[in-house]
Amino acid sequence: MQKKVIYLSVVLLLIFSIAQIASAASQTQPRHPGDHLKSLNLTDEQYSKLREMQKKNYQETRELKINLQDKFFELKQLKLQKNPDEAKVEAKLKEVKELKNKLSEIRQKNKAEFESILTEEQKKMLPEKSGPNGFGPGCHKGFCQ
Repeated sequence: MQKKVIYLSVVLLLIFSIAQIASAASQTQPRHPGDHLKSLNLTDEQYSKLREMQKKNYQETRELKINLQDKFFELKQLKLQKNPDEAKVEAKLKEVKELKNKLSEIRQKNKAEFESILTEEQKKMLPEKSGPNGFGPGCHKGFCQ
């Protein structure tokens, strides 16, 4: 009898574990870029403006992102030294923070610009679809899912 209870408990634990993993996996499936825009029913003119905004944003942030990636690498290299110079590490951290702040300012400006091309009705639809910077359910390192 005890063996049956233990066996049943193990089986139920496995079933619930598999169900939990499957549930978590379905929530993390990435969407295709732009999927969240379809529900806003944008006009052709709005899509055109959005493409121009995206192009301008890319050109404006490309070098900053590359520079940020370089600073992260330099920071890792500093930290991998046997006796890292704390002053150099702090200086590099400051550079990283400044670049992140610049990118954040640009994101906020772009969010406002994006919202400026929307109608009031479309803006009302944003909060339910909006992440921390206004695009999609959430963004990570500038890439929204």
